[in-house]
Amino acid sequence: MARAPDWQAAEERPLVVLGAGGMLATAIVHELEEKGVHYLALSEQSLDITFEGRVAAILKGLNPGIIINTAAYTDVDGAETSREQAFAVNSHGADNVARAARSLGSKAVHISTDYVFDGKKEGPYRPDDEPDPINIYGQSKLEGEIKVRSAAENHLIIRTAWIYGPGGKNFVRTILGLGRTRDNLRVVNDQTGSPTFTRHLAGGIIKLASLDTRGTFHLTNSGQCTWYEFACEILRQNKITTPVHPVTTEEFPTDAKRPRNSLLDCKDAYSILGGPLPHWQEGLRDYLELETGNGEWC
Repeated sequence: MARAPDWQAAEERPLVVLGAGGMLATAIVHELEEKGVHYLALSEQSLDITFEGRVAAILKGLNPGIIINTAAYTDVDGAETSREQAFAVNSHGADNVARAARSLGSKAVHISTDYVFDGKKEGPYRPDDEPDPINIYGQSKLEGEIKVRSAAENHLIIRTAWIYGPGGKNFVRTILGLGRTRDNLRVVNDQTGSPTFTRHLAGGIIKLASLDTRGTFHLTNSGQCTWYEFACEILRQNKITTPVHPVTTEEFPTDAKRPRNSLLDCKDAYSILGGPLPHWQEGLRDYLELETGNGEWC
């Protein structure tokens, strides 16, 4: 039975967010501030998680109750030629954080990805489906998961997919830029997933982290589409009429292979959260309204 969160307890140890400044960490910090949670956020410049001794020493000094590790090497194509760097952060770094969490009696929350799967399954992937990554990035993230499970009994691994939000380059920004400057666009139409707004995702992560939940969960916005359908909706919501043409993965080659099916079965997480995250189209609307309100696209 999951306990209710008590963020305001006087004796509460701080929640620590690693990877501050990144797109997901930015959203998590925003949600923590909205909730009045006692937190500390460390950027990758402040704490390089690949240095075991430094990780252990700094986290010991902070004495966190929960550690949310969003720090990661996320250049999917770059990982194909930078394998050592990808594994240093996504595997060895994740292990360092989990070991420190165990020694401090902290909860280790680790963010992972749909890329641990090969994308060949017909339906959404369950958390207990057998991983089989098809690129170096996915391999490094899977090894990180394995090490977190081994190093920290009190762990929570959350896999997500297709994220976008303030604080970094993302698919929505790219499509808007191209839609305003090109006569037409070509977008892959044979890869399927659930576009996920970081603010919605962050709220779910924080709630799952605050409860007595352990193990591996999937969490994305609800609904599904292809990249082509996502691009069309981005332009439609912005009243941009640039034509978009569907293409195959083979027509749009990349250094790293991508899974054709990135759908994640989120029923377990949704059950704990009391319902699904908003539909991806609603997430897109919320993101566009947020950015417009910030003066980004006025």
